[in-house]
Amino acid sequence: GGMTYLRSATDYLRSSYAATGLQNNRGDFWQNMLVDHSSRSLPLVGPAIANRDRDRLRIQRDIDKQFWQNVNRVRVAGAGATNYAIAKDDVGNWYVKSYSADPEKIINSARNLALFNLGNQLDTDLLGRVFRKEGGTGNAAGDETDANRTTLGRIYTKYRDEYATVTNAHHAALVAMIKDDTLKSSIVDAWTSDAEIPDSMLDKLTAKLDANHSELKNRGTELEGTTRADGQKLPAVEIGAKIVTALRAVKRFQDTTIRDIGGLLTADRKQTLEKEEANRKKTEEKYHEEIKKLQDMTASGNAENPSESQISAQRQEELKAEQEYKAAKEKEVEAKQGLAAAERAEDVAKLKVADVVNAQTIGIVQQRLAANKNFETSVIFIGEANKPPKQEVPSASNAVVSQQEAATN
Repeated sequence: GGMTYLRSATDYLRSSYAATGLQNNRGDFWQNMLVDHSSRSLPLVGPAIANRDRDRLRIQRDIDKQFWQNVNRVRVAGAGATNYAIAKDDVGNWYVKSYSADPEKIINSARNLALFNLGNQLDTDLLGRVFRKEGGTGNAAGDETDANRTTLGRIYTKYRDEYATVTNAHHAALVAMIKDDTLKSSIVDAWTSDAEIPDSMLDKLTAKLDANHSELKNRGTELEGTTRADGQKLPAVEIGAKIVTALRAVKRFQDTTIRDIGGLLTADRKQTLEKEEANRKKTEEKYHEEIKKLQDMTASGNAENPSESQISAQRQEELKAEQEYKAAKEKEVEAKQGLAAAERAEDVAKLKVADVVNAQTIGIVQQRLAANKNFETSVIFIGEANKPPKQEVPSASNAVVSQQEAATN
């Protein structure tokens, strides 16, 4: 007999398929496998969604049976915290090595949400009752525990504690700024670094600043405490009031310092200018008198007929008066310049005080406003969520119709 060429059918299996239109290619289109899996998991309708084209599936199953041979198939599914491990043995069979699924958190969340919504419609705290029951019988009805508080109560407590923590931090930062010398040192540094404020004026400015800052430090010591006489901590609302009082004390320190600087550097300069103005007017009058005397002596027809020596002496008096008048005018100009410099120094000193105080307090003020806004927003949200559902009040026309129907019946 003849020889027949033999070859295993498995050599052709991976390169042949009866209809390419039935082949699956998951890489062409994007799809959400979690959505697909959840759709297939729906009760009653899940198989219909997963097996929409049954004719195509039957054809593909028959072709697979013709060209492929099954080894084994493994499939796992789970919900919640799911972990599994799939392995393949030496022969090629797949098997599930380990598997775990814990849907407890999903179930509890769905239950809590359902109880919360149902309790709101029934105007009762169903979720709170469940929490109290699960918490045991050892908790009193009025205790502040997770089992006794509603969901909104726990949310409010969370935001309230956050507000208290931020309020304590703002209070501590503000009191520390008031009590130490950082504020005063910053103002002095700002004065020293500005060319408009000469060193000769710094002593007066610093002395007035020290006096006002000493009062501010005393006020900071008064506002430092955060506990009552019995040792209990002050609530956040009282600490917030202390923050407002401290900010007002800083504002008062700023306003008082700026007010005290006014006239501090210019008072002496104004007196000097008034003195030099009076001296200039006096020397000017004397100078004009000496000029008139010389003119009278040298005028034609003078009956006294003064001698040359008398006229020369008068010229010397006139020259002397002129020199005194010029010197007085120069001193007056110097006094005006000194007053203008002192006024500029005062303006710059005031501006530096405002700049330093604002720079060191604006951050606390902005953070304080943000904290108050966040807490107010949370309270408004919780209040709106806790409102009972509105009940529709029948109108007058509906009431009349109802009465007529009742009378007819």
